[in-house]
Amino acid sequence: MGIMLCLRRIVSPAIFALMFFACITGNAQHNNPLYSDYKPYASNPGVYFGNDCTSLFYDTTGHSKIRFKAVVLKLYTATDSTFINKKLASKTTVTFDKKGKKELAIRIDSSARIVDSVRDIYDAKGNKIRETEYSVVNSMEWLQLVSDEVINWDSKGNLLLDSVVKRNDEMSETNMKEYKTILSKFTYDDSNNIKSSVYIDGDDTSTMKYWKDGMNTVIEQKTHVGKTLSSGYERINAAGNETESYRISGGDTILLKSTYNSLNRITEADQYLNGRLAHMISTDYQKDGGYIETEQEISNENGVSCPNNTKTVTTFNKDSLEISKVAVEENEGRPITTKTIHYYLFNNKQILTDSAVTTKFGYLYSATSIQLTSHKYDAKGRILETAKMGGGETADNSKETLRYNKAGNLLEEDTYGSCMDKAYMAEKFMYGADGKRVIEHSTEQGDTKTIIFFGEDTRYAEEVDVTPVNNFELLYEYVK
Repeated sequence: MGIMLCLRRIVSPAIFALMFFACITGNAQHNNPLYSDYKPYASNPGVYFGNDCTSLFYDTTGHSKIRFKAVVLKLYTATDSTFINKKLASKTTVTFDKKGKKELAIRIDSSARIVDSVRDIYDAKGNKIRETEYSVVNSMEWLQLVSDEVINWDSKGNLLLDSVVKRNDEMSETNMKEYKTILSKFTYDDSNNIKSSVYIDGDDTSTMKYWKDGMNTVIEQKTHVGKTLSSGYERINAAGNETESYRISGGDTILLKSTYNSLNRITEADQYLNGRLAHMISTDYQKDGGYIETEQEISNENGVSCPNNTKTVTTFNKDSLEISKVAVEENEGRPITTKTIHYYLFNNKQILTDSAVTTKFGYLYSATSIQLTSHKYDAKGRILETAKMGGGETADNSKETLRYNKAGNLLEEDTYGSCMDKAYMAEKFMYGADGKRVIEHSTEQGDTKTIIFFGEDTRYAEEVDVTPVNNFELLYEYVK
């Protein structure tokens, strides 16, 4: 049995430890409609992580086919940056079955007391069917049931029922129930498309129905949040684009209509509030590949003598570079126009400078400012520096410098603010013998510094976080 050590970089290691445990306790199945944003690792060719949630331990540019029997996370704190007198704050141990599925996760505190415990059970197809979590609640001395989840699947792998009994975090004088049930139910047609869904969380309910209207899909939804009812529908065309949506909520009606061209690109989106046009965006695609976007905000208030209407027209070239922008807004009944024109200087299709001249004028008022953005490149066309200088109330004065190794990989990136004598953020990279694999990445921002070391299989191998207030160390043990 081999044990490999690793430290993980995060903004706050203490928070990450909780995020890690949350990942362990609730990793979604890929065909679970409760988690519509979930994308299985298989959707990213060339990237494969051995166990659920172990993607947290890898540099996303790499890949590994290593499976682990267990992963141990140790969180240390220290009063100084040397970590000589570091103290163990918590330890989390996660064990996996032969298929790489999480079986058990246990977290103990600095006194070796178990404070969290999660167990998962799967069916023969690898679908999770039960998850129970126990935790120390409100500084009590014993573990209490936090949640008990039961999941049912049909023979085709579709989620039918997800029932979670969990502690009620909203107990009050009018709500004395210690536990509550959150229920989700789904039905499907013969092609495994969702026909309906029901979500119930106490007094809050949501129902959705799906059906076909010719080539379009219609989704109807009703939601009760306490005594407040909102309802509406969506229409989706054969290409998967939303063409219409309608909502009734809080006495307001919101209608959004969208149209697309033959190339499946959106050409117009109009939003109506209570039957009146309130916002619209249109895109006019040009023959040369450029396009013009027009956006309007229209006041929806009745009886207003000076409505705050705005209209912005932005022109782009075929490379999506902004050429000009003209915005007209109402100010106390009088229009104010802001016009920006970009002047680009190219060298071999690379932008050397972008001079943006902005003129703002209106009744008894005018102002002009210039924002200059310049770029420097090396002989291979890699950008070395981007500098911004300008005047006026919207000026951006900043600089970013970059340096590369012979293989073309980034070695250093420094970011400067308006006081350009010292970078307020500095990032440095070191690479292995192949010149490509990152073996060290350090970030320094103000009084905070983070150093990360990577292993041969791109796993995080070591990390130190030093801040003016706290010093953290995260240690991983991978058990093969």
